[in-house]
Amino acid sequence: MKKIRAFFYVFYKSLTSFMYYRDIIRADLRFSIKYFTVLALIAALITSVTVSVTAVPKLQKGIDTAMADVLDSFPDNLIITIKDSKFNVNQPEPYAIPLPKSFVGEDKTEEGKMKNIIVFDSQGTIEDLEKYNTLALINATNILVRNQGKIEVYPLKDFPDGQFSKGDIVQLVDKVRPYMIYLPHAVITLVLIASLLYFSTFKVTYLAFMGLLLFGVGRGRKLNISYTRALQVAIHSMTLPLLIEVLATSAQVQISLPFWFFILNFVFGMIAIFKISNDSFLPVIKEANSSQ
Repeated sequence: MKKIRAFFYVFYKSLTSFMYYRDIIRADLRFSIKYFTVLALIAALITSVTVSVTAVPKLQKGIDTAMADVLDSFPDNLIITIKDSKFNVNQPEPYAIPLPKSFVGEDKTEEGKMKNIIVFDSQGTIEDLEKYNTLALINATNILVRNQGKIEVYPLKDFPDGQFSKGDIVQLVDKVRPYMIYLPHAVITLVLIASLLYFSTFKVTYLAFMGLLLFGVGRGRKLNISYTRALQVAIHSMTLPLLIEVLATSAQVQISLPFWFFILNFVFGMIAIFKISNDSFLPVIKEANSSQ
């Protein structure tokens, strides 16, 4: 309990008291590192929870809608047969299965937009992928699939004989649906891992650079400040911009000012150093007397 109170005391003072920075740079660097570790962990937890609370329901609804749309787009009377490395559909060719609305949105009929999941055309070629605006095309011998700007070819001879109908799609969806209950846990875990990596890699590198800048500012004013002390000031002066970042992310507010985090951190840290130096806590480096 004492450690929790101590953390929030340091948090509050780092936000509100430039004079407190005198105590900060008196302390060992490990003091500031421990503070940053706890601060980063709390920020990562808050960010992951708040992002997940809004993202998970939307994702769950999107998956449910997508599953329903896939079932709706697959015709009830369509039967696909593969036999002796050839396909057959019980419909006139070319036969297209449209892309579900939830996959393409309202602009699916615009020229050049994807319209179909798959088209069956025994005489179809690679060029017909563009003609039919389809993700996949099955011709007499191959399955042609778009994949990130490339076209992949899967020979039908590699597929076993069998039939495929809407009933098979329904069974597949029914098998997958129970696993969707684990989706919120997976999303929260991934967001937490991403947040922790963000703070443990990007922010640590950022702080090393910010400490170097504040060290340069102090030396530019001929203040007797070491890089370690400047780094401690950088860590604690990051409290305010980090708090704003977490609150903005949680509220889904986009801050439009470029480099606002860096600017606020730098200005706060610079004021702290100037305030301490004005109170003669950081002595001015004396220049050598040229007459001697």
